[in-house]
Amino acid sequence: MVTLLTARAAQRLGHGPLVTTGGLLFAAAMLWRTCFASVDADYWLDLLPSQVLGGVGVGLTLGTLVAAGVSSLPGHRAATGSALVNSVRQISTTVGVALLVAIVGTHVGPAQRQDSRAAWLVAAALRVATAVVGVRITRTATRTRETAAPAGAPATPLTEPR
Repeated sequence: MVTLLTARAAQRLGHGPLVTTGGLLFAAAMLWRTCFASVDADYWLDLLPSQVLGGVGVGLTLGTLVAAGVSSLPGHRAATGSALVNSVRQISTTVGVALLVAIVGTHVGPAQRQDSRAAWLVAAALRVATAVVGVRITRTATRTRETAAPAGAPATPLTEPR
C-alpha cells in the first residue's frame, strides 16, 4: 500500500527523501524490537508497532530505489538499470540472511535473546546506511540539476529525456 503512494511523493519530493525516510523508519522498527523484545512477547507493544514501522519503511525504500535507478538512465538502458538494481537487492538479501544466521547461530531460544538483539542492531545499522544512500541520492540529483541548467534558468527534472 505504501509503495503505491510513493510514486506521487517521488514526483514531488524526489527519490532521496523517500529512501532516507524509509531507511530511518525501518531502523526505528529494528530498534523497537531490540528494546521491547522479551520471552513473553506482547503483540500490541512489541510486534505490531515494529511491523508497522518496518512495513512503511520497506514500502518507502524498495520501490523508490528501483525507480531511482531506472529513472536516471536513458530509456534504452532502463532494463539494464532495473536488472542491476534488482541483482544488488537480491545479493544484499542473501548476504543479510547469512549474516543473521552467523550472528544468531543454529540454536534459537530464550537463551539467545541477546544474539537476536545483536542481529536487530545490525539490521538497524544497515538501514541507517540505506538512509545515507537516500541523502546521497538527494545531493547527487540536486548537483546534477544545478550543473545541467544555466544560471537563472529553471532546472529540468532528471527523468525528462535530454
